[in-house]
Amino acid sequence: MHLPFRVMFRLWYRDRRIRNWLDNHRGWVQVYRPRTRDELCRTVHEGAKRYGKVRAAGSGIALSRIVPPCGLRGDGGPRSDQGALIDTRHLRRILRFGQHDGRPTVTVEAGIPIGTLSYILSGYGLALVSPTIIPHVTVGGAISTGSHGTGRSTATFSDGVVEMVVVNAKGELRRFHLEDDDEAKQLYAARCGLGCFGIIYCVTLVLTRDFIVRIRREERKFDDVMNELTACGSTPTALARSHAPRIPSEGQIASQEFVELYWFPGSENVIVYTFERDEHAALSRLPWLPIMLVSELFNLLLAATIVPLIHRHFRYFIPLYFKLEQNFALPKGEQVMRASLAFHYLPTYMQCYDVEWALPLDDAGDAHRKLKQLLDEYAQRGEYPVDHLTHTRFVGPSVSYMASTYGRPTCCIEIVSSKQGSPIPERRDGHRVSETFFDVFDRWMCERGARPHWGKNFVHPPKQNEQEPRWQEFERVRKQFDPEGVFVSDYLQDQVFP
Repeated sequence: MHLPFRVMFRLWYRDRRIRNWLDNHRGWVQVYRPRTRDELCRTVHEGAKRYGKVRAAGSGIALSRIVPPCGLRGDGGPRSDQGALIDTRHLRRILRFGQHDGRPTVTVEAGIPIGTLSYILSGYGLALVSPTIIPHVTVGGAISTGSHGTGRSTATFSDGVVEMVVVNAKGELRRFHLEDDDEAKQLYAARCGLGCFGIIYCVTLVLTRDFIVRIRREERKFDDVMNELTACGSTPTALARSHAPRIPSEGQIASQEFVELYWFPGSENVIVYTFERDEHAALSRLPWLPIMLVSELFNLLLAATIVPLIHRHFRYFIPLYFKLEQNFALPKGEQVMRASLAFHYLPTYMQCYDVEWALPLDDAGDAHRKLKQLLDEYAQRGEYPVDHLTHTRFVGPSVSYMASTYGRPTCCIEIVSSKQGSPIPERRDGHRVSETFFDVFDRWMCERGARPHWGKNFVHPPKQNEQEPRWQEFERVRKQFDPEGVFVSDYLQDQVFP
């Protein structure tokens, strides 16, 4: 199901005005919309020759500043007429099915939405590995930013790529694959490549057989869950437990393959969601289309009307709003679904300020306690910088060099707040003169070696360490394929790369 009420390019009268979903990036760049492989090659070459910078864009879900080729309004940069943006949404064909090392694969164009692909694959009894929970994200966008789903036995979505074809600045097709060690290292760099290796035309993804999951919801004490996370981090063997179905109970978060946590600010409880494999369970019979439509309309109403109204006129009712949202925002009870549908349980994405940091599993408990401490301190002053929720997922180690989960079992903490709950810090002469909650929390996470989700907001630019081996290998391969830096955005060059 793909029900976007608003897409990235709101092009009213001209082809050069763009806005993303959150509306925090807007500006004027040359937009190309190729529909075929040959047209893509031609437009990339033309954009590189005429404008010097070329970047790709998909559904516009990305909130970070790495996407625009040059500085745009909304990110502190000037209005710019330089740079070309390739809109890949018309490149959405399924090219072929195949196999890799005995596992099924599918080759698709980069602009196909993940939700659409999941729906088609389910008809063949297949499912994606570590898909995003939001179905509107394009395959190319999820790969380039290291996006992920949930699962301790899986890594990011990009780790499922076994072959990738990109278009370079000359309009030529270049292929990355796993056929030998040297080629594999190039693919490890290009998988989560931040758009720096060229414009992705198509990818070959490893699939899994679709399976049935039993989804359970349990509410537990915050301190109990954090203590268990701390114990889980100190016991690496807990990550390789059996897939046998278990009822989630005290001391068993570590034993679950798929587990997610939701916490609403001010609450002393955490909602624990588990997705357990159960091939013998009967599927739940629910009217999914009405539920998704109602959810879509509710989220739009929540973001556009209810939350702004509370912030402007009834700020002291926000704690009550948290309690109501905790009871109604997430479904209760037990459901049995196919994995191809279950892991896309968020059919909507309201306009929000969305931050995610990935840190070692050992630090998961301490990070949540710090988050709760900071938000409690703000609440005592009558301030509520996070007015929605926090969402935690657990992901296995990635081999993609720039992925946030590279080389380590990871806890990914996502903080979601409305635009009203995340005010822009005061600026004078272009410089910050005040700090927000996100300034403080981002700095705390950076000090502990956390890595950002490249498609979401981050206040402090995650400057890379030029002495780190993974960065050195990434940069070596990138310069080999893009020596002129045509596909490196200004923000990446100035704020992220050493």
